[in-house]
Amino acid sequence: MKNMIDKIHYKTQNVGPAITRPHFHSGYEILFVLEGQAEIEINRYLHPVKSPAIILLNPFEWHRIVYANKQYKRYSLVLKAEEFEQSVHAHLVAMIKCRPLGFRHIISLDTESTKEIESILNTLISENQNNRIYKEQMIANNICSLLILLYRLRGKDPVTYNERIIKIQQYIDMHYKTIGSVGELSQQFYISREYLTRAFKKFSGYSPMEYLLYTRLYHAQMLLLNTEKNLTEICEDVGFGDPNNFIRQFKKKYGVTPLAFRKINRTAVL
Repeated sequence: MKNMIDKIHYKTQNVGPAITRPHFHSGYEILFVLEGQAEIEINRYLHPVKSPAIILLNPFEWHRIVYANKQYKRYSLVLKAEEFEQSVHAHLVAMIKCRPLGFRHIISLDTESTKEIESILNTLISENQNNRIYKEQMIANNICSLLILLYRLRGKDPVTYNERIIKIQQYIDMHYKTIGSVGELSQQFYISREYLTRAFKKFSGYSPMEYLLYTRLYHAQMLLLNTEKNLTEICEDVGFGDPNNFIRQFKKKYGVTPLAFRKINRTAVL
């Protein structure tokens, strides 16, 4: 078993407006606002946050804290995407990964759940910092406990569990470079295009082609950050047939060109 944690820390900030710039993570982020108030921008939409609360973010979502008051205290847990999706039940993964109608990024907490979540996160910090026996298992157990608690707190779940669509989503995750159309997916899984489009949208919040596009753009971001490949090479590596379309879609989603994204993110610390 591998350690699912990419990053985890507790932070107190005594700051005013515009405290972070738009950024994304290579994994899934769970923000736990323990004290204070803040305002978070997610994909250009502002969300007020009043503690105590949990904020759920998937790797497709650029975000930033645009305001936090002097009492703002929070935990940040970033889970490695591949390890998380392979180690946790797909329904719990969907709670963070999918954006169906009715999805809420922010979950308000009561006193009892706040204490329980704080205890879990402190345990995760301790386990992640030390090399104890069964470290990875302890981390996995606590992450699952945290997700089950959040699942219960959400009340009526907007994600209608659909094992078939989960398999299609996983197929796109693996074969995003070569998939050409919804028709190919429907033939691969022996279902109609109409059912696939409707069911995929209901489950994930994205159409199949939107999900394919965002998956390609996500991997393009990782290549821009972590390699010296040029735009043509990156375009080919993630499945875009036309560099101009790649640049256009990247700017439409993130507000900057791919090269501007690379320059900005290599000259500043996220």
